[in-house]
Amino acid sequence: MAQARSHCQVLGVPRDAPREEIRRAHRRLVQVLHPDRHVEASSAERTLAERRMREINLAWHVLSDTGRRTGYD
Repeated sequence: MAQARSHCQVLGVPRDAPREEIRRAHRRLVQVLHPDRHVEASSAERTLAERRMREINLAWHVLSDTGRRTGYD
């Protein structure tokens, strides 16, 4: 069975990354993977993009807030 990726792995940042680096990584991934950028893609590709965006947004939600990040670490 595949092991779940950490929020840091989802965003491609080290565990000790500062908030600004996390923000930049989130924005970069959103610009590339946002489902609206895949309008002409197949249904499967759009579904994958939507799933990735949920992962990316959850990682941002947890890592961008000091309290949630402390609880996560």
